Amino acid sequence: MLSRKTTISYVSCRICYLHWYYYYTTHYKSYCAVLFCYATVVLGIFSPSWAPAQYKVGMPSTTGTTTPQTQSTLFGNVQTRTVQRINADSIFAAARTVQFSGFRWKMRQANVQSEPGNNFFSDAPTEIYIDSTKKLHLSINNRNRYWYCSELVADTVLGYGTYAVFLEINLDTLPANVMIEFGLTPDKALHTYVPADIAIQCTRLGMLNSPNTLQYVVSRSDSARERKERIFRPDIPFRMKGYYSTHAFTWKESSVEFASYHDHGLPTPYLGALWEFSGSTALNLSVPKATTLYRMRLRVWSAGAPVGNRPFELVVKKIQFLPLKAYER
Repeated sequence: MLSRKTTISYVSCRICYLHWYYYYTTHYKSYCAVLFCYATVVLGIFSPSWAPAQYKVGMPSTTGTTTPQTQSTLFGNVQTRTVQRINADSIFAAARTVQFSGFRWKMRQANVQSEPGNNFFSDAPTEIYIDSTKKLHLSINNRNRYWYCSELVADTVLGYGTYAVFLEINLDTLPANVMIEFGLTPDKALHTYVPADIAIQCTRLGMLNSPNTLQYVVSRSDSARERKERIFRPDIPFRMKGYYSTHAFTWKESSVEFASYHDHGLPTPYLGALWEFSGSTALNLSVPKATTLYRMRLRVWSAGAPVGNRPFELVVKKIQFLPLKAYER
């Protein structure tokens, strides 16, 4: 971290240059002076090696090396590595598993930064575990100056039906750069780590000053570079009344119906948000079909160190799936 004296000296130097620029160009209109000041103030030719610099945590290196590098950030010194694309088979085929809510889940483990958020992912008991009351804990933790996130993928392929997650967390206190995501992702997209085709997301990312921490997403990737998505955010923020909330979507052939409730239950008397998606002509986006194999995915990640530089933990009471009968589809 830079000392207060060093920072003040640097800022004072910059101010002197600006004053000199204003006086000289105002009174003498010197082209050379303008060029000189542009070089010193904007390009920073004379910037000392100890000049303050800010880096976004998780910013990929441009050197192509995977050697950890220490960078100064708003949250202290952290280490970053080059982002690498990882094949899903290499992660999930030999991944450790955990039994939860009647499903076997594969835990993602990545010691190199990858999407989303240029993060490391850990399957260690410090990040993912089941407690004595059979509740699931997913964490974002700092170990040896690295921030590790958590992700689970169900080992079972399911189809049309209602998917629900029962959370135990006060979403009003969710850090501004943390995302909780529960949804369905096609097998072929697992290695790209793009947002799920159908997802419930609890986050403030993209709307940092908003009290709303809830959004629903339906999307489709047409190619590696093109992605279409429809995002719905409730007009009335989903404000918590305690620590219990239930979030669900019902996937049908012609629609996806999203709902979020206060308290635990499916449903409960306390509906907080509701949205139905049946397709978008403007986006050329239709409801995903069950002809594609989809898996449930639950993950917790952050864009850099969690705001406040403190570990984050999510507690999940259960995940429930109710298949639709043929006439309900």
